Amino acid sequence: MMESLQARLRELTLKSIPKINPDELDPSVSLFDLGADSLDHAKLLIAIEDELGIEIEDEDINQLETIDALASYCASRRPSRS
Repeated sequence: MMESLQARLRELTLKSIPKINPDELDPSVSLFDLGADSLDHAKLLIAIEDELGIEIEDEDINQLETIDALASYCASRRPSRS
């Protein structure tokens, strides 16, 4: 499940932040190191909330700079599907 979530987050990232080169999008590298700014990051987090139906807490935002971190966070907050 984590791989499909990571793939979905990768797609959302590239759609929300088109300046990021898909070939350079490593799940363990900070989006800021790939050229994203705080506005890009905010747009991505909003897209993730809308797409996955979760709420990202304000106090957690600064920890969510990589696809890996986003995937772990989202997986822990998604309702389980039976």
